[in-house]
Amino acid sequence: MASPLSRTCSGTTVPPCSWASSAFSDRPCRPTCRRTTLCGYIAALAGFPIGAWFSDRFGAKISIIVPRVIFLVIVYQAYLMMTAEGATLHRIVLINVVLNFILAVSYGGLYALLTQSFPKAVRSTGVSIAYALSVTIFGGSTQTVLTWLIATLEDPLVPAWYQIGANVLALIGVMLITSRHEQK
Repeated sequence: MASPLSRTCSGTTVPPCSWASSAFSDRPCRPTCRRTTLCGYIAALAGFPIGAWFSDRFGAKISIIVPRVIFLVIVYQAYLMMTAEGATLHRIVLINVVLNFILAVSYGGLYALLTQSFPKAVRSTGVSIAYALSVTIFGGSTQTVLTWLIATLEDPLVPAWYQIGANVLALIGVMLITSRHEQK
């Protein structure tokens, strides 16, 4: 459960609609958010196979930990740049692309580690239930929780703090999880 939970909680895409609506208040936000999110997903598609290759080459845990640590190092500065006065749409899109790519690199190893964590007899069921629960709980609530926190705290950097906390928990979860290969 820790692995899909860490994937969903720490990797939940947080489209920068809150910044787009404030930085580009004279333009409709919806197309801006769609473009930003689409570019992030394209970057993620590029990161998945690289992460899978890293997982095969260096092991699942290392291929998860290294990109997540890199993400932790840059995410706060990235959000500062996106929320800075005069932030352009191009800057927001580029930062979103970089953040999504880095997280996607960690997913190749994460899915390998997740499937290796369950015995073959219950692998499909275990992965399905763990993933569905984590996506439902965290994927379904992230946007609402972040919107509420941004409004309540009046801090546009709330998504950065959320992702930092979630990624720290994800790293702890990844270090604690034991694959079937490690148990032998």
